[in-house]
Amino acid sequence: MSDTSPWEILLEDGGAQRTDLAAIGGDTVEEEAPFPDPIGDWTAKKANAYARELAAHARVVPMATVCVEYSGGTPVVVTAVGPGAHVVGGLFTPTDHGDGDVTLTWPEGALPVPVARPKPYLNGDTVGMICAQYVAVSGVMRSVRVRAKNGANTAANLPFTVDLH
Repeated sequence: MSDTSPWEILLEDGGAQRTDLAAIGGDTVEEEAPFPDPIGDWTAKKANAYARELAAHARVVPMATVCVEYSGGTPVVVTAVGPGAHVVGGLFTPTDHGDGDVTLTWPEGALPVPVARPKPYLNGDTVGMICAQYVAVSGVMRSVRVRAKNGANTAANLPFTVDLH
């Protein structure tokens, strides 16, 4: 098992991945003599349960949460977080397609392949509607397009956050 988090594997080594049982050594640890105290010691049963729990959480946790605001009509990534330490605002490049329409793109291999639809939402008490969908770049799913409309159903530059799954 590598010391590198699967979320932080470089592109040349296969790119970022979601943690699964194989990546963390499986869930078939067995006890060896002398056997540990089941109450106070780390046991094989505890290790196997932890491995299954970790893999289950990795299947549903967003690979990144990205917050976008507008400065002078231009979309700006103000923050981004995720399981990989490299997931920061600078990882994402916003492309403005007009009012209320922006695409966020990340480098190939920087995030795992999406496993569920992105979840966008408007920030604060902003009134409006928002939708998002993944878009392939050169055949690789590594961008998300977000469209927003205000309360009058008009395309508008509204601050938003999108969870990438």
